[in-house]
Amino acid sequence: MPRIHSRRRWLLALLAAVLVTGAPGQLAAQNNNCIPPSRRGAPVRSLDALRGSLLVIAYGTSGPAKGRITSGTLELEPAPAELRDAGIVMVGSSSLDLVRIGGRFAGSLRSRDPGAPGVTLEASSRGGRPTLTFGSVRTRGVKGALTVPVTVFELVEKSLRGYRGYWRTAGAGGPSAGGYFCATRF
Repeated sequence: MPRIHSRRRWLLALLAAVLVTGAPGQLAAQNNNCIPPSRRGAPVRSLDALRGSLLVIAYGTSGPAKGRITSGTLELEPAPAELRDAGIVMVGSSSLDLVRIGGRFAGSLRSRDPGAPGVTLEASSRGGRPTLTFGSVRTRGVKGALTVPVTVFELVEKSLRGYRGYWRTAGAGGPSAGGYFCATRF
């Protein structure tokens, strides 16, 4: 177990060094191999590979924090049966600083409560791309619209080192923001 923690610390220190020494945008993206989805990559088919610990790097390309970068961990595990019936495949938590890139959410990203997880991995039974939704509070009004903000990461493609996709803020008005992200297994 101690070896895993030291490996995580080493990876996070390396990531911090890359982000500090590289300028936001393409240079830093090239240094850590995180580039926007190409749409030529393999589509995301199996979600089982997302189980466990991932390092996530997210870039803001629109909104009030355009040009900023954030990174952190994402921990996912299978969702309880009652959530799976609603299309939620996995639940977890994250240490991402979404506010740094203009992302908005309600509640906590670090919540590990299965009833109000900080992050959910959702897959529609009607097809479409799987999404990671950030924020432990997701209330809806009488017409079904979100009354609190969330940030949604859409998994577009499998890359050599993990997954890539786009993110956006949604719900409850306020400034919108978006960008792209990469998720890599530890």
